[in-house]
Amino acid sequence: INQLASWFLSMFSIPSQILEVLTHTVTSVVCKAIGSAGAEVSRYLSAGLLQGLPQLIPKIGSTTGTLFGGAWAVLMGYAPWIALVAGLILVALKLSDKKKVKFGRLVYLFGTRLVGSPDTGFAGTYDMYDMNEAQMRAFIIEFAKELLHELGVAYVNLWAFNINNDDEVALMFDLTNINNPVEITDKTIQQTTWDSLKHFADEPF
Repeated sequence: INQLASWFLSMFSIPSQILEVLTHTVTSVVCKAIGSAGAEVSRYLSAGLLQGLPQLIPKIGSTTGTLFGGAWAVLMGYAPWIALVAGLILVALKLSDKKKVKFGRLVYLFGTRLVGSPDTGFAGTYDMYDMNEAQMRAFIIEFAKELLHELGVAYVNLWAFNINNDDEVALMFDLTNINNPVEITDKTIQQTTWDSLKHFADEPF
């Protein structure tokens, strides 16, 4: 978030000595909006930087010329830029989250032959919610190896899926050659293949 804020702000004619202050201010606003603990840290960083720039902080009246009042006046002068950049980052984060398919706790394997129904394997555990992408890939491939070792069967195709709670394909692999897994990323192929096989699974859909 901090890097995005700095990048967006650098597009405007903002003095370099105030740029870092505004970067932390925007970061604080965005973090607060998304409920991140980084909001307080960024706010203190911004205040600390302003303390080191007394030449930018005007006195607000003879008796109220405090750092707080002066700092607030400085930041208010850049309020349009702060609001604009924070809004752009929040929109970008929202769009990114929409595009991201979350992992589910269900992994299915389908081993197909030339004739007959495919063999199926199923794994489901709540631990999968805590897996990152690399761990999920490793789990799927290891699960497929166990299935092949247990059944001792050669398949025409061996497909692997991680399915989330919205019945979306989060990950799909062609594991026909288990030593050379091929990830299928095309969304149409993912969903079409899953739809053609899922009725063979033990779990109802």
